[in-house]
Amino acid sequence: PPVTVISCITFAFMRLIYGYLVVFAETKKPDLGGVFWVTMLYHTFIGLLVYTVVMTGVFYRRGNDAGPMLISLPSIFYVLWSMRRFESLFSWENLPFQELTDEATLKAAKREIKGEYMQPEMIKG
Repeated sequence: PPVTVISCITFAFMRLIYGYLVVFAETKKPDLGGVFWVTMLYHTFIGLLVYTVVMTGVFYRRGNDAGPMLISLPSIFYVLWSMRRFESLFSWENLPFQELTDEATLKAAKREIKGEYMQPEMIKG
């Protein structure tokens, strides 16, 4: 049917557009980007959990037997496991101490700061 071809073209086009928007449309923020990003990922997990629970219920109500529901039921537990793993395994607030004391980090060239910065508004004039 032609709707399949049109759907594939639409999804390919949207993939191209949103692939650009996610990476390039937002400007780099100097602060709190990590907090917002992690919160957004956590909310994505919540949405995915709601989706899997609802779809499992739909499969249970509309299926001829419990087969489709039993196939989709493990996805709820997988989403829960992935969400707990995301919350506990990734250290995004603090840099691990091993990374701070790594050989390459210690031997990295340090830039020399010359002069002294004085905020122009603070200078009496």
